[in-house]
Amino acid sequence: MSEPDAAFARRRDRLALRAYAASASATNAVATSGSATNAAVPASQLSDIDLGDHVAMVAGDTLWVLEAAETSRVNAMSAALAWFVRQPTGLVDRIGLIARHAPSVAARRLANFRVAAQVFTMAGDGLSVVEPEPHAPNVVADPSHLALAGMFSEAGADVVVEYGVVSAEVVGLEVARVVEEQGAPLVRIGVGAHDRETFRMVHGDEATVEQLRTVVETVALQRRPDSPTHPLNLLARERALRHRMLEHPPAIGMKTLEIAEPPVQRTNVKDGVPCCAIGRNHNDEVAVVVFASGVDLDVVPFAADARARLASDAHLMIVTESRNIVPLQLQIAELVAAPVEFRGA
Repeated sequence: MSEPDAAFARRRDRLALRAYAASASATNAVATSGSATNAAVPASQLSDIDLGDHVAMVAGDTLWVLEAAETSRVNAMSAALAWFVRQPTGLVDRIGLIARHAPSVAARRLANFRVAAQVFTMAGDGLSVVEPEPHAPNVVADPSHLALAGMFSEAGADVVVEYGVVSAEVVGLEVARVVEEQGAPLVRIGVGAHDRETFRMVHGDEATVEQLRTVVETVALQRRPDSPTHPLNLLARERALRHRMLEHPPAIGMKTLEIAEPPVQRTNVKDGVPCCAIGRNHNDEVAVVVFASGVDLDVVPFAADARARLASDAHLMIVTESRNIVPLQLQIAELVAAPVEFRGA
């Protein structure tokens, strides 16, 4: 989207949010444990707030946020929580989030926080309340797909199964997966869908162990911690971190550790998305461990969601490089109903 188009979209969204916020405030739309005012907030009391890509404003004691139509580096819920923990004391005690992307997932994640909040979608001239979406059930991989995983191990790759998808990873980077084509399972080599198709066009329809082994060896050299910067070591850095901790769990205070599915299925290998593991710590407690890369404000809602799916009573640990742990993340974590630990690696 061009800069003029983006500016126009923000003005349009801000006008829409003012109308929604005033109308919703009149009916006390955001859940609260206190008494309802049942009065519209005058336009003069609507204060615009800067939330980056998302438009937001304060109406009375509620922070209203309208999620941007375009996907953003920081999602609207995380941006709202970040502002909420830094606000002047007592200014706002509720959040009204109007979500455009995966609203039912946002509602589920917000339920993990000790914040009066409600998620809505736009419905005509008004708002519709969004109910939390249940976690997806476990998907068992097709036995015929699992049967091909021996090729991954033979080539020196790790076998990873998430949401029924059987893939080969090298230090956390997917280099092959089993796909279903014309009713038959086939191994496709490549980093991502486009790379898999290119590899097939160049090397033929039948992937071999020798082809995969060559790819594994090439990628492994580039994924070493001391390797110079290369496109292959800029991808899936959080999974590279998980790979290292799986090899040496005591480095993060764990006795055992194994790969676990994320709370939502990863859609591509290009975007950095936290990944999960589960095991027991040195106190023999079940612990869910979430690995992240960079300064990721979305990691706390993601991690709380992961614990709710994998083991709701487990200890929760977020692991990332020490320099990526910032005070704002710790403040957001304090709002989670159950404790969250950050650990540098």
